[in-house]
Formats: sequence, structure tokens, C-alpha cells
Amino acid sequence: MGRKARTITTSSNPKALKWGSNVPLGLLVWGKVSSSPWWPGIVVNHEDCGVNPPAVSSVWVFWFGDYRVSEVPLSRLQPFAESFVKFFDKNNKGVRLKNGVLEAIKIHAARSGETDSELWNFSDAVSWISSIPLHMLKSKHISSSDSFDDDLPEFVNSKILKIKLTNLELTRAENKRKSEESDDDDEICKFNKKLKASQDNVDASREVAFKSSVIEKVKGKKLKLENICLCCVREKSNLNHEHPFFEGRVCDQCFEEIKDTAFVIGDDNVYYHCVVCAQRGVVLICDNPSCKKVYCNTCIEVLCPKKARERIAEMNPWLCFLCSGYDKQLNGFLKKRENFSAHVAKMYIEHPKPEIIPKFERHPLRVLSLFDGIGTGLCVLKKLKLKVEVYYASEIEDDAINVTTMNHGSDVIHLGKVEDLTNAELAKLGPIDLLIGGSPCNELSGVNHARKGIYDATGTGVLFFDFFRILQFLKTNNDGRHLFWLFENVTSMPKDYRKVITRFFECDPIVVDAKYFSAQNRSRFFWGNIPSLRKAQESAMDIENCPELNSVLTKNCSRKAVVKKVCTITTNPNSLRQGKEASMPVLMNGKGDTLWATEMEELFGFPRHYTDAGNLQPSRRLRLLGKSWSIPVLCHILKPLTMLYPSTEAEIA
Repeated sequence: MGRKARTITTSSNPKALKWGSNVPLGLLVWGKVSSSPWWPGIVVNHEDCGVNPPAVSSVWVFWFGDYRVSEVPLSRLQPFAESFVKFFDKNNKGVRLKNGVLEAIKIHAARSGETDSELWNFSDAVSWISSIPLHMLKSKHISSSDSFDDDLPEFVNSKILKIKLTNLELTRAENKRKSEESDDDDEICKFNKKLKASQDNVDASREVAFKSSVIEKVKGKKLKLENICLCCVREKSNLNHEHPFFEGRVCDQCFEEIKDTAFVIGDDNVYYHCVVCAQRGVVLICDNPSCKKVYCNTCIEVLCPKKARERIAEMNPWLCFLCSGYDKQLNGFLKKRENFSAHVAKMYIEHPKPEIIPKFERHPLRVLSLFDGIGTGLCVLKKLKLKVEVYYASEIEDDAINVTTMNHGSDVIHLGKVEDLTNAELAKLGPIDLLIGGSPCNELSGVNHARKGIYDATGTGVLFFDFFRILQFLKTNNDGRHLFWLFENVTSMPKDYRKVITRFFECDPIVVDAKYFSAQNRSRFFWGNIPSLRKAQESAMDIENCPELNSVLTKNCSRKAVVKKVCTITTNPNSLRQGKEASMPVLMNGKGDTLWATEMEELFGFPRHYTDAGNLQPSRRLRLLGKSWSIPVLCHILKPLTMLYPSTEAEIA
């Protein structure tokens, strides 16, 4: 591309890198952000990314393998090649980190004259850089800030261009939203016009400046805090909602954005959006393994005291505003709302309806379980000691069917694919008392960027409509019996999918997290008409003495939990590692270890060895468990049925 070499000028720091005050663009580095491991990256210009200029003694870094950018203090950077032996962790099996290391080595090799480096695999690259003596690694690309004249690699330019375009699109969308709000005052409109005039050169510092001016009015008592939206920091008339996490009000549109993003969590169990404003951007991550919420730089600069961001960056570990007490020097206007978890859950109950429990004779349950998996529904009913007359199951995965058959034998009647359950086939089943199911969530999850959504007939998200179809048939063709039903899915789904499901069911979901019943964070939506379903959400948060991870670890094996609760376990083996640092959740004889299959079974509420069928490998057992429900959660929700149906411990009256 022929671009002239550029450098970033920053104040020198005696504890920082040795290359002086001018940091060359394109410099390969190891960097550390919050509790993340040391990660390979390359120094980039903030203008190329559409972000704020870096603070004093800081630079912007593009992370290989992760393809995001962060503002990093020089004190947390080290030259890549010289420090490779020190910071390369061969025990870290994370795919993104390995890809990042490979990309960085290839670039360094190409700059060093290696012509065939593009053909290297990971082993080739590590072997090459490990074989070079340290004094030879100190090339001009590493030690000199005056003669660095290499352009950024083409794929890096492409990635940061996408970052800039995304930031530009977000700014344009924000400007459009502001301009369409009828209650914006003249000052806001003028500010929006200034932003629109500079859309081609995104300058987020103006947004910070405007928000700061609003906060200054609050500090000067010219404006009351309750009259502004805590998310967009605007004076609004439609402040109809409380911020679920912090004391303050939010406008209608920001409230919808919080609902849409509150449970969007990446594969590394780090949240995608700022917990204050529900926007993406450059963020600080809470170091609490069971939290991992993020806070954008803009919210911290505007709502917190001066230099709060610098103080937080130096704290190791940093427990965020929700995980620690109020600190006047750090929190500023971010005051944690008491019992914020309950407020978050209540966001999704918009139209509560009175529950009507019909009167009918007590009789054993007839159950139809769609997307049955490994028979979790029957496990729950047996645990509740409910008498079951017949349990029909629709499941197609052979491993799941084998596990169910091994544990329940002829107690389960398998029906095959849910798509094949026509009205004629359903009519043959006779009356059903309880319909349960959770359609596959992968195509509905907000963290799956390749999701096909709820309408694509080539994906699994569309199977929701089969559940709805069967529900509607049973409601009108059930021999006069009342039908109870329950549908489950992930809380990370985009709001558009949630609204579609809610519109079809004509009821809002509740949110129940398995962390109140077990040593796993596993938040899920539940729609249904189970008696006291709304109360199940509230009462879950009142449970005391919640189990911790040590309670499920195998005894007499010197196993000790590193965390109290693990992050959500999915079908992905990486979900067993904790946080972006991908740390092991267990120590065994002083070494890190993952959860054993029997421990995961107990974590979900199953008996040990429940999935040990047909010589299944641990990875296949994980896949089955990752799709299943948490038994303690389902027991909590379905417990009211014990008042309506007979128990296995007593005869029908």
C-alpha cells in the first residue's frame, strides 16, 4: 500500500517498554488486559479503528486471533519475539490464542526474511521462533522505534476497517435514533447535527463531551439525576423504567436495548455489552469469574470520577461495581441497585395474567416431552415422586436415546422426529396432561453469529413452530383434560426472537438461573402455564445456602475447586474453562484439571454415571449434558404439580 511509517507519541514511562516515547505502528507485542492471559497483538492507530485517541502512556492494540482492539498501557506490553519464551503458554489449548500466536509468528518471520512462513502450521511456527537465539530476535522491528517502515499486514488492515465501519454504523444509528426523538431539546439537536457533519471521521470524544456536560449540570444541581436516562445520558420525558442494575431511570428505547443484551455472553463467558448502557465498545472486564460483566470506557469516563479508569486499570484483580461495595473514588453515579438480580428477571414480565388453576380429578400424569434429550423431564417427575401413567418422548439423537433407555427402560415410549408428529399421530396418543420441551437453541443464541434464526427452514430454530403447532392441537383435542405446558430456551436470544415466541404463546417468559440451585451459572427463559410460574422466578432468588463447586467434586482424590460456581456448560469443550483466561475450574494435586463427566452429571442434578452408556467418550457425554436442563431448576418450576397429581408414595384417593 506504500503508506508512510507512522509512530504514536506518548509520555515515557520508566516501567514501560524500552523503545522510548515513539511507539511504531505495526509493532508486534504481547499485551495483558484485565484478567486475560498475555495475548499477541500489533500496535495500530486509533483513527484507523474509529476510536478515541489513547490516554497518556497508552496505545491501541489489535489482538490476533480475537480480532478486537483495546487501549493498553505501555506498562502492560512487551515485545513479542523477545518475550516469546516468557509469555507463550504451551498448556493453554484455547483455539483463538493458538491462532493468534500463529498469525504473529508468521508476520515476524516474514519481516525476518522467511519466504515460506505462510505455509507453516502451528507446530512449525513455534519450532521456528523457539529455535532462534534471543540476541537474534532483537531485530529492528522490535527494538527500534525510529526505523520501523513496514505496513500493517493486509488482513489486519481489513479487520480494523471492519471495526471502524461497525463503529461508524453504530454512530449513524445512534444519530438517527436521536434525531427521531420528539422530546430532544434544541441543544441535543444541535449536537446531533455536529455529529452527522463528521460521520466520515468518527469522533467519539464529542459524545463523551456532551454526556459529561449533562452530568456537570447534575453535579451543579441544575438538573436532577432522576430526570436523565442513565444509559444514553439524555434528559428525557419517557423515563418509564428503572435501570435494573444501578440506581437511576432509563428511557423506553434504552430499556429495550438492556433487555436485548443483558444475557448475551461469549464462549469465553465474558459479556458482550456494557452493563450500564448496553452498547459495545472498548471495555473493562470484571475479574470475578462468576461475573465477567463489562463496562465501556464512555460510561466510566462520564459517570465515574476523574481518573477512575486509570485506577481500575491498575487494580488486579478488579471487582466491578456490582461485585463490590460503593467506593466514592471509583463509582461516582454508578450505585448498585439492591437485589439487582430480581430487577433483571422482572424486565421480561410485561403482561402478567391471573393464574387460573382448573378443578379436575387427580389421576397419574400423561406426559409428552419434545426434544427430550436424555430423559431429563422423567428424571424430574420421578424426583418429585409424581405418578406417571405414560411418558412419550420425541428425540432423534442415538446417544441420547441410548442413555434414556439405559436409565428408564420401558418407562419411556420414543416417537421419533417432532416433525413427524402429525395431528393424526398426536390423536393416537390420547389425552396429555403435561407438554414440555425446549427446541434447539444454537440457531437462536445471540452469541452464534452464524445463526439461521427462527424462520430459516434449513436450521433448527424453526422447530419452535412444531412445539407451538403441537401445543395448539392438544389444547383443542385433549378429551376435555386440562393441559399444562412449559417451553424453555436461552436468554441470550435476540429480542426479535423473544418477541416472536412471546407473541405466539401470548405470555411473557420468566428467567430462572441454575446458579440459585447448583454450582453452575445457567440462565434460561421459560414460557408456560404451570401454576405459580411467576412466583418460581422470585422464590428462586430467596434460596439460601446454594451449593458450591466443591460439593460435586469426587471425594478422596485431592480435588479442590478454584471457583465457587462454573460458567454455563455447553456442548463446546471450551465452556469447561473459566473466563477469557481459560483457566481450569479444579486443582488436583496442585495441577489444573477440568470437571469429570460424573461431576458434571451431579452438577446438572443427574445421578453419577447417568450418561455412561455404550462406552461414550467424555466429549460425547459433555455434548449430551450441555443440551440438557438443570434438574433442580425444573423441580422448582414443576413442584406445584405435586398438589394436583397423585404421588408414587400414595394411592389415588
